Amino acid sequence: MAWIKVDISSANAEGEAIAFCRLVMRKSGQANYRNDLEWIIKIAGRSAVVLFIDRDIPAFGLAFRRIRPLRFPPGGIVLFEKELHRLELGAGPVIASDCLSDDELTNIEKWFLVAIRGELLPREVLCFEALPMASRLHRLIVEDPEIRKSYQVLYLQKPYAHHFARLPNSFDAYLKQLSARSRKSLQYSRNLLRRECEENVTVACFSTAESVEQFLDDAIEISKTTYQWQLLGLGLRKREALKDLFQFAAERGWLRCYILYCNRTPTAFMIGYQYENCFFYIDVGYNPVWAKFSVGSVLQWEVAYRSLYSSRRRWWRQVISLPRNRLSLLSREPNSGRFFWQC
Repeated sequence: MAWIKVDISSANAEGEAIAFCRLVMRKSGQANYRNDLEWIIKIAGRSAVVLFIDRDIPAFGLAFRRIRPLRFPPGGIVLFEKELHRLELGAGPVIASDCLSDDELTNIEKWFLVAIRGELLPREVLCFEALPMASRLHRLIVEDPEIRKSYQVLYLQKPYAHHFARLPNSFDAYLKQLSARSRKSLQYSRNLLRRECEENVTVACFSTAESVEQFLDDAIEISKTTYQWQLLGLGLRKREALKDLFQFAAERGWLRCYILYCNRTPTAFMIGYQYENCFFYIDVGYNPVWAKFSVGSVLQWEVAYRSLYSSRRRWWRQVISLPRNRLSLLSREPNSGRFFWQC
């Protein structure tokens, strides 16, 4: 067992590392675009990436450096803010071995924590984003006395549920797994909207680099009507940055963005990525003028039906990551925003 830091400063080394990490994710069944090395290099820059691998297991652990403010209290009116140098991870290392015991896997993750701690710079903290509370890594951080000697732990918010829907082989079978109340509510909203628009309701999928501009035109038009834009200064404001990121994803076949049009008017948008066998739901927005028709939920319905079950790519065996309960069947509960200070 040996976690080795990999130098990816050259194009050849970077390409080999990207291929290795993707192979590990496929073997582990834990494919996630947030653990894709090429994606992390895109959003953080090559020089910010810290990569450890173990070729024998095989496994990899990926982190990247960035500066982000620490705000107190979390959410709402900010009373105090301080710039924080972070070494950010997702849910820990990805391990592709089904022949190791739980104790052996725990030991591998423990040595990863030891290795990544050695990379922390003075006044830098290690940040986990959405670390599952039931994971081995979380137990190590909370319970292992040796690890606790090396870190002080700060939880920035309460645990929250991250929902997943494991999709069956037909859309009807999927609907039957929802509660009767959820089914009726979704069907009522969908039928009401279609009657209002005299069936002139369509959904467009934007998945190519050439379609990104059109998606942004219509999605930003919707975003400007939301309270997030008007009151909080949020929304789809950084057009050029979004364009660059979406085109990057589209060129790799990952981009899946959708807009719901009612009487040819854009009313709701969804941003997502299709990575391996999982659709990652990133963001949704809708024009509040259309709120009584639940256009956001109708768009979710249409995406699940048209894009997952009507596709020749047979995506129905995937897991779809969703932020809401109405279309979700399974859930797990991660804890988001953890920071570990060196003692």
